[in-house]
Amino acid sequence: IFEITHYTIFVTEYCDGGDLLRKIKKCKRVPEPEAKQIFRQLVEALMYLQNCDIVHRDLKCENVLLDRNENVKLGDFGFARYLKPNQKSSTFCGSRAYVAPEILRAIAYSGPPVDIWSAGIVLYVMVTGVMPYDDRHPQKMVERQLAHKIR
Repeated sequence: IFEITHYTIFVTEYCDGGDLLRKIKKCKRVPEPEAKQIFRQLVEALMYLQNCDIVHRDLKCENVLLDRNENVKLGDFGFARYLKPNQKSSTFCGSRAYVAPEILRAIAYSGPPVDIWSAGIVLYVMVTGVMPYDDRHPQKMVERQLAHKIR
């Protein structure tokens, strides 16, 4: 990580294992032992970000990258920001199918809980092979998310 003028630059290694969504599409769902390993690493990455007061805010299967040994790397920090534990944000960002209800409701939110919610959606997709909320109709999907009605 380095900064140039007003930009923070993240340089990461090449992840030749592709992203998690590609893996899910290829094998329909991730076998439980693999899903546990991937999810554990995802949670460790989120804990590291939390310790640095960073919230990702766009966690989704496409942003979970895998190297050839299936080690997890997080990608796409375009919506990430520093957020101290006592701070809140009200920015609507992230991918609608993965965002926490407080973001959908436009309620000010603290950082870690919204990333934890998204991680739960990632886990659900890994082990079932489908989104928890039918994402073919965005408005209906949001209604189901807010009512906590999964498939």
